[in-house]
Amino acid sequence: MKKIFTILLTAGAACLISETASAQSLKDLFSKDNIKDVVENVTGLDLSKDEAVITGTWQFSGTAVELESKDILKKAAAKLADETIARIGITPGLFAFTFNEDKSFIVGFKKKEIKGTYTLSDDKKKLTLTFGRFTKLGTMEVITDLGSKELDLMFKADNLLELLGKITSEGNSDSMKALSTLVGAYEGINLGLELSK
Repeated sequence: MKKIFTILLTAGAACLISETASAQSLKDLFSKDNIKDVVENVTGLDLSKDEAVITGTWQFSGTAVELESKDILKKAAAKLADETIARIGITPGLFAFTFNEDKSFIVGFKKKEIKGTYTLSDDKKKLTLTFGRFTKLGTMEVITDLGSKELDLMFKADNLLELLGKITSEGNSDSMKALSTLVGAYEGINLGLELSK
């Protein structure tokens, strides 16, 4: 790390001295792209290979709950949501999202699949899922937290309930009704899926 910092300082000083750099602000000089280029050229490292990309298969690893309320309520709701989602069969190894390079996706549960297309915002913070017309699920906007090995998808609670009910064929089961009751008990609740590669 010390070596890279020294390289950056040296490269920055050289650019400041040159005539072309005189027109650049320090902000431009130390932009993410410039720093990446200098480090890659000097060290030979490819810094882009660990960049977070959504393509690939992401396995379910847990649930997340977001509430507009106090932490104690959030913890209680998160535990209940976890237990209820597990009861309808959404468990690690049985549920996954696959995002393809052609902007198509597949939601898989056991041997059942639901397909559609997706768009990811430039900042990778919002995912728009458009399901096939025969699913009657329409379009869902999802808040994302994308890392190189983890992906969190935060849905409006009603949207996630609809998707889980459809793919598990548990839409009218007691467990789905319990989850729906849980959602109705808290104002401003979002339900999320934690996924990993």
